Amino acid sequence: MKSNFMRIRPFWWILFIFCCLVVLACAISIPEHVPASMQVYFAKPVSPDGLAQIILTLDDPQGLPIEQAQIKARAIMPAMPMLPPPTHVTSVGQGTYLLQFHLTMTGQWLITVSAQATGFLVPSKTLSVEVIPRSR
Repeated sequence: MKSNFMRIRPFWWILFIFCCLVVLACAISIPEHVPASMQVYFAKPVSPDGLAQIILTLDDPQGLPIEQAQIKARAIMPAMPMLPPPTHVTSVGQGTYLLQFHLTMTGQWLITVSAQATGFLVPSKTLSVEVIPRSR
């Protein structure tokens, strides 16, 4: 009597095991990114000479500060395309960073702040500020 079962060749078993090992290696090597919270606000109103100071705080989901993050900020004036002013970023400590801009022209400015920290997903935020002319 002849048996009617399917025989799988060793090549397919080896290919199956190889694919499983590749998937497992990828799952182990890809780091997990955890969402972080970012709060961005003006330290004080923009001064008449256009100095804007922004405080940024980064926290992980447990509320612990995130240190050594890469902070990027850019200020643009939508009404007038020009080079963005230089940004000075200072780490104050405990996940707090101070950003300083010198906004040279009066008008509406958009300041976009983003951060990168190893193992964290950090959203970017945009602030809008109106620089008013100095009264003489």
